[in-house]
Amino acid sequence: MMNMKKAILGLVGGLLMTASANAGFIVNGNTSPAFSGGGFDAYVLTAFNNGAAGSGTSLSSMDVTVTSAANMRVNFRDTDGDTVADANPLGTGMSFTNSTQYILGTFGRVGALASFNSVAVDPSPTTTDSDGDGEADRTPNPLYNALHQLHIAGFTTAATPPVANVGNGTPFLVVVLPTGGAAVADIGLGSETAVGTAIVALPIGNVVVTPEPASIGMLALGATMLGARRRRNA
Repeated sequence: MMNMKKAILGLVGGLLMTASANAGFIVNGNTSPAFSGGGFDAYVLTAFNNGAAGSGTSLSSMDVTVTSAANMRVNFRDTDGDTVADANPLGTGMSFTNSTQYILGTFGRVGALASFNSVAVDPSPTTTDSDGDGEADRTPNPLYNALHQLHIAGFTTAATPPVANVGNGTPFLVVVLPTGGAAVADIGLGSETAVGTAIVALPIGNVVVTPEPASIGMLALGATMLGARRRRNA
């Protein structure tokens, strides 16, 4: 099994490094929908690991927040076995490569769902069975009925993380928007070697955006921490 500590370090590292073609990961698929139909556009984002700075060849962790003024489409289905529909932001029963599935709703994860350890999913809760007894005792967060922001963080526990250095890389996020809609994503990605990349305010759809002050502050903090560490090691 993959070293979980290394995966978590990769996730944290992804939040502290500025985005560039030389920082490990390049994200593709954010400007043109992979599929359009039924009044929706589906963007499938992929992460290409270029191996720079010792980033390896795979994708092992993600920390992503997607924000849109439009209502992002959400898939509802029973994911906890109580026969009542749940919000499905991790893509239970959904594939990154099957347009008839991913057009159903916005979701994200690294690799197969069975091996994805979700550290955070917000809004929460997503399910209707809080205690696993097979009986519905709550409702999913009502924000999923008109979803404008989704945060997913986690890492794969697979012995072999998804290969990300072939073609456009490996998919990790599907964003489904009303036709012509746009979104913005703050993305942290980590590899099996604990080298990460942070991409702030990545536009999804044809929109130009400016990083929010909070995002700029996050990168400034990361730069300060990295600078201090380099001075100590000098």
